Amino acid sequence: MPELIDTVRQLLALNRIDLVRYELQTEIEQTPRRLAALADELTERQSERSLQESASSDAAAALRAGEESLAKMEKRRERAQQRIPMLKTSDQVAATQREIEAIGQDVDGLELELLEQMEGLEQLNARLANAQRAADDTKAALEDGEKAWEVRSPVALAEMEELDAERAPLAGELRSDFLRRYQLAWRQRGKTNSTGVTTVQGRICDTCNTEVSARWLQESRDYVALHSCQSCKRLLLFDPDAPSRSREPEEEPISPQ
Repeated sequence: MPELIDTVRQLLALNRIDLVRYELQTEIEQTPRRLAALADELTERQSERSLQESASSDAAAALRAGEESLAKMEKRRERAQQRIPMLKTSDQVAATQREIEAIGQDVDGLELELLEQMEGLEQLNARLANAQRAADDTKAALEDGEKAWEVRSPVALAEMEELDAERAPLAGELRSDFLRRYQLAWRQRGKTNSTGVTTVQGRICDTCNTEVSARWLQESRDYVALHSCQSCKRLLLFDPDAPSRSREPEEEPISPQ
C-alpha cells in the first residue's frame, strides 16, 4: 500500500469537517453582527419616522392656522357686506366696497396657499406612512431574527463542540509538516473558496485555474508524495475510497466534498 494513503484519508476527513466548521463559524460570527446591523437600521428608521412625524405635525398646525385666518377674513368680508345697506353716503359705500374687494383678494391668495399646504401635507403624510412601514418591517425582522437565534445559538455552539471533538484526533495524528501545509491552504480562503484541498481537470487546478505539474499529479495519484498547487496552495488529494477510482484508476479526482 502506498505510504501516504492513510494520510490522504485523514486530510480529506479533516477537510470535510473543516468545511462544515467554516460554515458554522460563519453563522456564529455573522448572525449577531447581522442582528446588530438590523438594530442600528431600526434606530435610523425610527429616527426618520420621528422626523416625518414632526414635519407632518408642523404642516398640519400651519394648515389649521391658515384655515382659522381664512375663517376670520370671511367673517370680516361678511360684516362689511352687511354694513352697506346702513351707509348714508356714496363715499362710505365706495370705501366699504374697496374694503370688501381687498378682503376678497386676500381670501383668494390664502385659499391658494392653503391648497398648496394641503398637497404638501398629503406628501408628508405619505412619507410618514412609508417611514412607519419601514420601521415596522425592520422591527419585525429584528424580533424574528433574535427569536430564531435564541433557539439556534446553543444548537450551533453544541454542533461546533462536536466537530471540534471529532477534529482533534485527526489533526493530532497528522505529521506536523503536513498539518502546517493544510493549514496554509485554509489561510488562502480570502483569495478563493474556503477549502484545504483542490481537484483538477486534466492538469488544471479547479480552484485557481493554474496548470499543475504532471509529475506532481502522478505522485499524488500514486500516494507517494504530498503536493500542493503552486498557486493557491491547496493540497492535491485524490480520494482512495472514491468508487470511480476503483473502477477507473486513471480518472481525474472527484471532489473531496
